[in-house]
Amino acid sequence: VARGKPAKLALTALMRKLIVLLNRLLADPNFVLAP
Repeated sequence: VARGKPAKLALTALMRKLIVLLNRLLADPNFVLAP
């Protein structure tokens, strides 16, 4: 159980980052990933 915790934590962080990115995209239609 303890072995799988870091992976779950990383996945949660990744999902959170994705959600933030999605929210930014919805807030600004002109927002682009590439600079």
